[in-house]
Amino acid sequence: MGNKIPGPPPPSGERVARCKELFMLTNENIEALWEVFKQFDLKREGLISRQAFFEGIIQEERNEFGNAIFTLVDPEDEETLEFGEFVQAVCTFCCFCVTDMLKFCFMVYDKDRSGLMEIEELHHFIKVLHSSNVTNNIQGAMSHLQLDEHGRLPFDSFKIMNKNFPQVLYPVFRLQQSTQRAILGNKWWKNKVNELGFWRENREHMEEMERIKETKRKERQRNAQIRKGTIPIRSFDV
Repeated sequence: MGNKIPGPPPPSGERVARCKELFMLTNENIEALWEVFKQFDLKREGLISRQAFFEGIIQEERNEFGNAIFTLVDPEDEETLEFGEFVQAVCTFCCFCVTDMLKFCFMVYDKDRSGLMEIEELHHFIKVLHSSNVTNNIQGAMSHLQLDEHGRLPFDSFKIMNKNFPQVLYPVFRLQQSTQRAILGNKWWKNKVNELGFWRENREHMEEMERIKETKRKERQRNAQIRKGTIPIRSFDV
């Protein structure tokens, strides 16, 4: 993104601190994100416009789905981003795996959170993604959708659609790749996702081992109490 621009250090705050912990970011990572951000903070107010994010940083057309990225962070303003919001939105979106991304897409257009997407909502989503230029291939994919008895699309069918017809949601993943490429680079994000995945799997494994260990400890304690006669054993009349 060019040479470093002199100026104040990156702002600290609750959002930034939370992102450092959640995404295992170093001070150097925060500095790198700040370098990207401040190149588009033209008034030096600690804010960038959403339009600058799309046109200047990731160089993608701004649309309804792109705007939805920022619903992930509950921003204070609909047209600007402060640094903490920028970090949280970018890290969350760039670290989505395929399943996370599909859940996010579905959530955005499942307006009533019913777990079912109305077919009209899906068609609108597809038009947004493809700038209303829906090709015959995309239309063909729509004819193979597995809808429920009321003509609505369950999430499992949405996943099957992506597996069988990846071109339908290709713009979603292109947007993620463009964001990764423009901010720290695709390789950096790939390594980060792998790091987080390994850490979470290892943490879950350790937590499971601790649960098993605690269960066995309680069993040993109970058995010892039974042997000592400190816990009455319930008897049943035959």
